[in-house]
Amino acid sequence: MAACRSSARRIGLVILLSLLVGGCALPNEDLPTEILGRWATSEPRYADRFFEIQDEMLRFGTGGDDSEMYSIARVGTEPHPRGRLFRVTYLVDGEELLFAFHYDAANSTIRLHNQSDFEWTKAGAP
Repeated sequence: MAACRSSARRIGLVILLSLLVGGCALPNEDLPTEILGRWATSEPRYADRFFEIQDEMLRFGTGGDDSEMYSIARVGTEPHPRGRLFRVTYLVDGEELLFAFHYDAANSTIRLHNQSDFEWTKAGAP
C-alpha cells in the first residue's frame, strides 16, 4: 500500500513538473512601443486594409470602415535575418491563432512572415 502511494506521488510530481515546464515554453514578452499603432501598405491589393497592434489587442482592417478586433494571449520573439520575428498569439472564439511578422528596426517596417514580398509602414492615427 505504501509503495502505491509513493508511486502515485511520483506520477503526480511528474505531471506537475510537466505542466510547469510546458507553461514556460512560450514566454510572454512585451511589445515594444515602436511597433504599437496602425500599419498600412502601398501594395495595391491591400489598399483598404490595415492592422493595428496594441499592448493587449490586435485589430485587422477588413476593407472600408470594417475591422475585427482580437485579444492578444501571448507574444514571443526571436532574432531573424529579416528583422526580429514576432509571434503574436491572439484569440478568435476561444481558439488561438498566430500573427507572425518581421520588424526591421533600421527601416521601421514590418513584413508578414507568410507574405514577405512587400512591407507595411506606420500609418496615421487609428
